[in-house]
Amino acid sequence: MKLCIAIAIAIAILLLPNFYQGYSDTVLEIKIIDSSCALIKNVGKSNAINVSWEMWVDCSILFIAPPKQNGSIALLKPNEEKLICYEKSSFIFGFGLLKLKAMAKADNAKIVEDEKIIGILIGSFAIIFKV
Repeated sequence: MKLCIAIAIAIAILLLPNFYQGYSDTVLEIKIIDSSCALIKNVGKSNAINVSWEMWVDCSILFIAPPKQNGSIALLKPNEEKLICYEKSSFIFGFGLLKLKAMAKADNAKIVEDEKIIGILIGSFAIIFKV
């Protein structure tokens, strides 16, 4: 019985680094670069597989918000980057600082997020800063 437990522990120890290897070798970065676009970059050593992303706007007091926008990238090679943009297509109503938020993740990489203040929202009137 003790031999079986020892063998099981030894196998688990040997397999554990391989199980988490994708997370250590694949690292994503996301950075909002202007008032409507973000750059997703694979800064790791391995391909990022099934990269999914979301972008949305947020405000201090937001009564009517445009929907989140999302998409996916099948494969992002090491040092490869992809520009994603938020299409401003619907009505927004609220008061306060207007923020653009972005999130990306992959099957073999952890979630990364970024946000940036892009303007001020007063009712349905938005003053967008040059970012």
